[in-house]
Order: sequence, then structure tokens, then C-alpha cells
Amino acid sequence: MKRIKWLEIALILALVILITYAVVLSLDLGHYRSEFFKDNQSPVIHYALITDDDSSQSAADFFAGMEDAINEYNVVLETTLVTEDETSINQAFEIAEQMKVDGIIVKLKSNSKAKDNIIKMQQKGIFIVLVGNDSPESYRDVYIGSNKFNAGKVSAALATEGRTDKAKVLLLLGRDYESSSGSARNNFLNGFRPVDSEEGVLEIVYIGYTAQTRAELLLESHLSEDSINTVVCTDPLDTTRVMNLLVDLNRVSDIRLIGSGNLEATLEGIKKGIVYASIDLGFDIMGDEAIRALIALNQNKSQSSYVNIEINVME
Repeated sequence: MKRIKWLEIALILALVILITYAVVLSLDLGHYRSEFFKDNQSPVIHYALITDDDSSQSAADFFAGMEDAINEYNVVLETTLVTEDETSINQAFEIAEQMKVDGIIVKLKSNSKAKDNIIKMQQKGIFIVLVGNDSPESYRDVYIGSNKFNAGKVSAALATEGRTDKAKVLLLLGRDYESSSGSARNNFLNGFRPVDSEEGVLEIVYIGYTAQTRAELLLESHLSEDSINTVVCTDPLDTTRVMNLLVDLNRVSDIRLIGSGNLEATLEGIKKGIVYASIDLGFDIMGDEAIRALIALNQNKSQSSYVNIEINVME
């Protein structure tokens, strides 16, 4: 009898340790549950979002875009915030698997980092939707995003159009772009650089990453050190910061600002001639489409494997 009691105690302790580990793991990764779903209904669909960004304007737009679809289909969304570390990403997928979710949305600066985990989840019958940048080698179910190559190409065209002088560009890449690699960064630069190769038309003076250094500091540094005449921002908040600094420094007339997003301040800046143009990649639409794509897959409905979100230019 004593042996049985000790066995029962050991099993209980092991269970407590396992539960504690799972809770601590989820806290370390910044795991939290959405509060979008209606309190008077029982959630019937359970999804996970794995992301490395919950603080940028594009992230805010993405979350806002998901809200209507989450409410409409009464979805519970488990969000896990990860770092760029491979272990952190692996643990996030482990949490999603343990929770037996019906589908996973992956929105990382470089979704290719999750390739092996994506393949593993698919083998277990869990649908995968990638957002923002593609990883076709992972055989994901759906990719949703705007074409970063075209975004780069459009940005370069706006920087050079109607000029008689060379566009000398300070390129400020936001939180959606890794500093050394990643398909989003590479595709954007590949779209931008063909114009750069044309003699006398455009020159990239410096590429700055605002996840590392604030946009205002980068701008001030290169206004004083380099003869830049154009700033391209890929982040909506960076756009407003640069816009405000140009006004403060009285440099609006000699710096062409190509911005990002459709914030009210940016649209007002376009009207006043502070912002030359702004490119909206539609992260709110991506959020809505991501939830609806998983719903379609769960309901065995037809769903395209590639959902292109059109780039919108405001001038």
C-alpha cells in the first residue's frame, strides 16, 4: 500500500512540474490569448499566432485587421511572441501543438526560419498560413502578403520621378526587415536597386534599420554627414517621426520623403507637401485574410495558396 501511495505522490508531483514548466515557458515567450471573441459564446475555433513583432504600427494594423474575422467566427487566438533565436521559435510551435490548435499563423521577419517546424506541423495535420514574407520551401498552405519586390520598385520610382538631379537616398527599413538577411529585406532591395544601377538617377547613400536605431537619430546623422535629398521609410511610425523632424529642422523643401502607411498624420503631411507620397502595404487586410484563409481550410473550402495584397500609393 505504501508503495502505491508513493507512486501516486510521484505522479502528482511530475504532473505539477510539467504544468508549471508549460506555464513558465509560455510566459517567457510572451504568450497571451486574444480577448476579441464574444464572451456570451463558446469558442469553437482555436488558432495560434507566432510572431516576433507586437509593437510596430504594422503589427497594430495586422491585429486590428484580424479582429472582425475573429469576432465573426468566434475564434480564440493564442499569440506567442518570439525572439529571433531558433529555440524560442521551436518552443512556440511546441506550445501550439500541445494546445491542439486548428491552425497556425506565422508572421516573422523571416518566415524561412520556421521552415522545419512548419513541415512538422503540416505532417500532423495542422494548417499553416504565412504572412508578410514567403517560405515556399516549407510547403505552407497559404501565403498572404504584398509583393516586397514591387514595393521596392515603386519606392525607387517615387524617389526619382520628375527630378533633374540624382536622388541620394537614406533608406530606413522598419521592424519587418532584418538587418542582414531575410526574404522581405532582399526582395525590397532587389526591387529598389535596378534603379540604383542607372547612372545619374539614384544612389543609396545609407541603409538604416530602425529596429536598432531610431529613425530621427539616423536622419540627423546623415543630414549632417551626407548630401542626401531623399528619405524612404518602410514603417508608418518612422514616417511621422521623420516628417516631424524635417519640419523642426526646416528641411521640408530640400528633402523628398517617401513614407509608409495611411496614418492620419501622414495623410495630412501629404496634403501639406511634407510627405511626397506614402506606400500602404495593407497589413490590416493581411490580418483579416489570414483568419479567413484558415477558416476556409478548416471547412474544406477552396483556398488559394497565394493571396496577394495590392500596394496602395497615396500622393
